[in-house]
Amino acid sequence: MQQRLQQRRRVKHKQMVKEAEQDYAQGQCQRGTVTDLMAELDTE
Repeated sequence: MQQRLQQRRRVKHKQMVKEAEQDYAQGQCQRGTVTDLMAELDTE
């Protein structure tokens, strides 16, 4: 059972990394601090 859960987490993590790499390649990422992020979230 534990191995199945670990495998599911690995698959999910792999998908998230792939999406992040695609976003970065398409220029959809921004650099900033936590303060910048929180300020942006407050404006939405």
